[in-house]
Amino acid sequence: MKDKDATCVLDFVSGNPDRVKEAFSRYYGETSLKNSTDPNDLYKIESKLKKHGFFFAADIEEFSKVFYVARPSQDKIYSVLKKIVDRVECGTPEDQKQFRANLGNYVDLYSFLGQIIKFTDPELEQLFQFSRYLLKLVPVQPEDQPRELRRYVEVESIKLRKNKIDVYPDKDKGTLEVHEPKTGDGPFPDPPLPEPLSEILKRLNERFGTDIVGPAAEEFIETLETKLNADESLAASFAVNTSENARLTFDHKVRDHVQDMIDTNFKFYKQINDKPEFAEFLNDLLFDRYSERRGPIGNSVD
Repeated sequence: MKDKDATCVLDFVSGNPDRVKEAFSRYYGETSLKNSTDPNDLYKIESKLKKHGFFFAADIEEFSKVFYVARPSQDKIYSVLKKIVDRVECGTPEDQKQFRANLGNYVDLYSFLGQIIKFTDPELEQLFQFSRYLLKLVPVQPEDQPRELRRYVEVESIKLRKNKIDVYPDKDKGTLEVHEPKTGDGPFPDPPLPEPLSEILKRLNERFGTDIVGPAAEEFIETLETKLNADESLAASFAVNTSENARLTFDHKVRDHVQDMIDTNFKFYKQINDKPEFAEFLNDLLFDRYSERRGPIGNSVD
């Protein structure tokens, strides 16, 4: 499927990893198989997380009180998690690295198993949501950051400019002349126009098999973006926060404004409210558009 970047294979029949490996060997030069997944591994990882001593049962309980509500506040969630992040940052680099790895392992394993089995232990679900949000805030050790990311982070600013060169033949001489554009302080081409709202709807429909089209749907997005543009606290968050924290605030603001627009387009609202994957993908698109309008995160732009 378009935009699909991961595949999950469940083998209910053979029970033989070698047969699965043989089947995939026709398409891949190398195929590696992990050991069978055991749901009890969740408890093992949970035990490892608790041994770090960075959070306690009271922290998860406090997080659950602000998360499991009709309209969770990202500011309150961040306030709860900030205390844990401060503790993590006081740990040794090795502890931080291992703790973040265990968080990621727990989130990945729970996300995978949650598609197959139904858990009856609510504490596992609470720890999953707690870990999922905390993972976005725990700092990444420099050596674990992708090499390309480290290279681009060092760039303080960058500006792209379209350069046009007129090329046409000289009829008298039979040669080709290349005319460079004039230099100086003259006007530059206008920046590219933002992606049309109809294209956003098209991408949503293609990805999720929905049928959200028409002026009413485009007006829903346009109204939502107008509300986001006028939100002063969101602009302030972009001006002073990191990308991760700005995104948390952005998602919270989108959720709030969408709730206020329930009567505007109920069909669109239901897709956002009932389908987390749909909402997250839409937020990704809106976040990119908002970032382009506001400029670099952490730098206030008029």
